[in-house]
Amino acid sequence: MSEENISKNIRRNKMVFPGSFLDEDFFGIYEQNISFKNGLERVERRVSPYYCRCGRPIGRSNSYKCHHCGRILCNRCAVEFHGEIHCDRCIRIYHHNLSKKDYYVLLCIFTGIDRNDRIKSFLGLDSSELKNIIGKLVWNNYLVSKGLFIFKRYSLSQLGLEALTLYDKIYGSTLDSRIVKQRIRYLVEREGSSLWRKIY
Repeated sequence: MSEENISKNIRRNKMVFPGSFLDEDFFGIYEQNISFKNGLERVERRVSPYYCRCGRPIGRSNSYKCHHCGRILCNRCAVEFHGEIHCDRCIRIYHHNLSKKDYYVLLCIFTGIDRNDRIKSFLGLDSSELKNIIGKLVWNNYLVSKGLFIFKRYSLSQLGLEALTLYDKIYGSTLDSRIVKQRIRYLVEREGSSLWRKIY
C-alpha cells in the first residue's frame, strides 16, 4: 500500500478558560480536526460559544473582563466602577459589600422614607433585623443620623450614595427590586414629594 492511500485523522481539542483568551481569535471550546487522505490534508475547525455565568452567550462584541479576577462577563453582568469593569463578587470583596436588604434600606432612606418605623413597615422587617442593618450601615459610614430616639432620622453620606448607585446596577433590574421601586414611587408621589421624580 502506497503512502498516498494511508488515511489518518488527528483531533485536537482545546478548552479555553475564562480570562485566558482575550488575545485569541475564539471563545469557548476550540476544536481542530486534521484529516490526511490520498496525500491531501484537510483541516476543519469548530468553535463552541462561551457562556457567561448568567447563561448568556458571549462574543467579542459583548464581552468584558473583570479588573480583579479576570473573569469574562457579558455586558449585563459587567459593573463599571471608578472607570474599571468588575464582577459582582469582586465588588463585594474589594469595594462595597451590601446585601439586597441593605440596598433596600439605603433606597428607602434616599427617597425620603427615613424613620425606623416607616422603613420597618414598608420593607416588612422586624425591629432587631432593621436595627442590625442600620447599625451596619452607620458603622461603615453609609448613613449619618440626625435627632434622638423616636425622632432619629437618617440620610446617606457620600459613601452611601456611591454604594447605592453601584448596587443599583447589581440589584436594580431584578423583579423584586422593580416591585420595591414601584411601591416607593407610589408612596412618595402620594405624599407629594418630588424627590423620586428628580432622581428616577
